[in-house]
Order: sequence, then C-alpha cells, then structure tokens
Amino acid sequence: MPDKLPGFKYISLETFRKNGTGVRTPVWFVEKDNAIYVRTLEDSWKIKRIKATRRARVAPCDFNGRELGEWFEVNAEIIPFDLNRQIAPLFRAKYGISAVMTSLLATLRRKRYVYLRLEAKGSANTSLT
Repeated sequence: MPDKLPGFKYISLETFRKNGTGVRTPVWFVEKDNAIYVRTLEDSWKIKRIKATRRARVAPCDFNGRELGEWFEVNAEIIPFDLNRQIAPLFRAKYGISAVMTSLLATLRRKRYVYLRLEAKGSANTSLT
C-alpha cells in the first residue's frame, strides 16, 4: 500500500458516518511496516467516525485536499497511546518544525494527538517494533 504514496506530503482520508456518507479530510501521514499512520486530535470527528466503523479510504492529495491519485480502501484503527512514541518521531522527521509547532499548540490548548493505523483491507496487522 505505501508504494502508492511515494513523494506525497498529504493524503485525503475519507471516513464514514453511520449513515454511510463519506467525509474527506486532507491529513499528514507517515509510512512504517507497510501501514500508513495519520495524526489527529483525539476529540476530532475523524476519531468518532473511526470508532463507529473502521472503514476508510485514502488517496494522495495536495494541501487543499485535491486528489492526485487513485483511492484505495483501508481499515483504520486507533493505536494505543503508549505506541505514539514510536510514531511521533516519524512525523517530526517528515514535517519538521511544522510538526513540532502543531504539537506545541495542541499542548497549549490542552489537546492531545492520537494516531490512526491505516492498512489495506485484507492485510494482517503489523507490529510497531
């Protein structure tokens, strides 16, 4: 799956409401162990939709969410908070000071980031270690 996203900085993440309506959001992402990881605030609507249904779709996009490639179906899951330390450095490496600043702003607003693991449908979960 990650071989479909080389060189891109953003993906459009489409999560689904209980009634089946899709909601698309451009997000930062990193790749590790044949999975895609997305960072979002723990109280975001994306998280609420993922809790309702693990179904999601992704496509490479630009900053504004304009699709730049094909969509593919993924299963999404919220990774345990203690595993965030393994993924956070990947975001800092890819997005630099922007990742640091958004984390700082979230902390000042008393918000917390969580990470989603996105895997192609039918693939087995991979370990973060």
